[in-house]
Amino acid sequence: MVMMRAKIVACLAILGATLVANPARATAADPRFLAASVQSGGSVPVATAIGDVSGDGLRDLIVANGSGGTSATDDTVFVFEQDPTHHTLPSSPSFSVTPSAASNHYKVDVGDLNGDAAGDLAVGIPGVGIDVFLGTGTDLPSSPDVTIGAPKLVDLAVGDLNGDHLDDLVSTETASSYDVVLRSQIPVLGGFTSATVLAHNVPTSGLSLGDVNDDGATDFALDGPYDAPTAPAVYLQDAGLHTFAEHDVTLSTDVTRLFLADVNHDGSSDVVAAEVGGTLGWAIGNGDGTFGTFSSVEAPQFSAKEVGDLNGDGHDDVAALSADGTLRLYVQQDGGGLGAPCSFPAPDASGDDAATSIGDLTGDGAAEIAAAEGGGDLGGATVFRQLTGAQKLATALSLAPSASSILYGATVTLTGALTNPEGGCLRTGSVKIYRSGPVGGTAVVATVPLAADLTFTADVTPPSGGTYTYRATWAGDETHVPATSSNVEIDVAKTPTSLGLRTSSGTVVFGNSLTLTATLHGVTNTPKVRFFRIIGATKTLIGAVNVDAFGVATLKVTPSRIGSYQAVFPGGAGTLPSTSPKRSVDVRVVVVGSMVRYVDRRSGTATYNCCKAFYHFFVKPKIPGGTVRVAVQYLAGGTWHKLPSSVDTFTLGSDGTDTIFLHVAGGKGYTFRVRSYFASDGAHLGAWSSYVRFRFH
Repeated sequence: MVMMRAKIVACLAILGATLVANPARATAADPRFLAASVQSGGSVPVATAIGDVSGDGLRDLIVANGSGGTSATDDTVFVFEQDPTHHTLPSSPSFSVTPSAASNHYKVDVGDLNGDAAGDLAVGIPGVGIDVFLGTGTDLPSSPDVTIGAPKLVDLAVGDLNGDHLDDLVSTETASSYDVVLRSQIPVLGGFTSATVLAHNVPTSGLSLGDVNDDGATDFALDGPYDAPTAPAVYLQDAGLHTFAEHDVTLSTDVTRLFLADVNHDGSSDVVAAEVGGTLGWAIGNGDGTFGTFSSVEAPQFSAKEVGDLNGDGHDDVAALSADGTLRLYVQQDGGGLGAPCSFPAPDASGDDAATSIGDLTGDGAAEIAAAEGGGDLGGATVFRQLTGAQKLATALSLAPSASSILYGATVTLTGALTNPEGGCLRTGSVKIYRSGPVGGTAVVATVPLAADLTFTADVTPPSGGTYTYRATWAGDETHVPATSSNVEIDVAKTPTSLGLRTSSGTVVFGNSLTLTATLHGVTNTPKVRFFRIIGATKTLIGAVNVDAFGVATLKVTPSRIGSYQAVFPGGAGTLPSTSPKRSVDVRVVVVGSMVRYVDRRSGTATYNCCKAFYHFFVKPKIPGGTVRVAVQYLAGGTWHKLPSSVDTFTLGSDGTDTIFLHVAGGKGYTFRVRSYFASDGAHLGAWSSYVRFRFH
């Protein structure tokens, strides 16, 4: 085969921070992958492949072990057959094959290497050659059917490189730098041709196969690091002649990787490059070996990559395994290009491109990714199963309060974060905060947005004393299930209060009013204070008044008898109750006396015919049956003298009054005065009436 050199320079301007960020595009569906491991013993796995080598039409997982274990598992290639019923992989290998030589750098690939439509296995052994295990239709032979000498082998791939619809072996081998070598499958007779050099003295050893011009013929690119302005070459196969023309691409920045992928779904492979500064760029192919300008997304460096449909839309996406134990998936967006990565934890996976592989391991048409667990020395592989249908990834939501015990009125800061232990892209959204407790039942008290790092913060103030429970919820998204945090409890202590009471007077005359003044301390609002009157063991509510901004409430009362008063604050949602001391108030009766039935009245003195006068008296409040003492004095020599009487006490009638007559023998010509007295009776203080005067003529 002759290689034609048609050097075409296509300058890929990588501007600014070397790659130009692509404008916003319509968003494609996020990928969903769930990781599980298979075990292949205690040796260190170094390579994987996915393909049908058991003849049942279902793809199997192949894991190649290097050294590091025992003779039973070292330098052995294990096959995990896909279960035809459940479409799962066994946890331990179904069978194994043994390469012709030991290596810690095996390269494995699957294809039809003898034209019988059965899957075969190619095992590249750097520094030795290529082992070919020809499938029997049910399994593989335990040792290679043929070993092709290739002592300078570095990398290996399987593909149709001459348009005869038969899989060939293409490899890179050391020369002054590297050569790309083709060993074509021989039709009918089987076996492979001797090595043909497709490209000589190329600067890097990685192989990336694709179809750059959508002509159905396999083209290739050389994957690896390049220092600008070295031109990484893309080789286009002539669909008729099956020769290759080199199309060089000039970079303006250093790259660590360069490979082919159709990132705009036009049927032609485009160039994807990992730039040293930390971006993943792509240049859309023009279909003739030239490419447009680069667009990019931020991307860490990676050691292994795979290309395939990672979200079920039929478009090429890119998977990259980084040294930090993370598998990042760059999904092709609607309209072309790659979106920001969705990350999946792969703590035990490591290695170069040989360590990873892509293919359908679950029989549902969706691609899985396998990665050798060399980093964990576990002897196996992590298989990332692509979820389909309604399956979603797990999430977790944390919630923590700034304090678990507070005084009423204090604010608590709730903080939390949404995490995805199984990986995937979590889109920003909002978290709802629920509260349940003594007041308000269960209710949403806050809806807070998730920050870019998926954390959130909410300040809450419990509405009363008692124990309140808070929880956070996230509604989920297209690829993740909803999440609910654990409950957190906040104990709210009520604020103590104190209540004082004073009266405007300690003694009042019946019928007069006084003011009760209550002062409440320890509140920030204006609650009601209740006022009570206490008579003996009876406590009667007489009013309820809201305190003012200073905590003061007043109530005007008109006492009817001796008693005590007390103010009570029943407590509030966040405040403790308090009661004032009792304040006693004495009530003095009013005694009124007057002369009645007189014949004349002058200057305030009543005049009667000798020698009988009439005196009427009553007490306020009415006290039927009460006793009143009457005292009479006469004026002689300018001095008032007591007038003795055999009877001086009288009982009030049912109406609380009485009228008596005063008979004074020899009283003509004298002036008299009279008054009445009601003594204290336990309910009231006693009192004298005023004097009233009378005389006889």
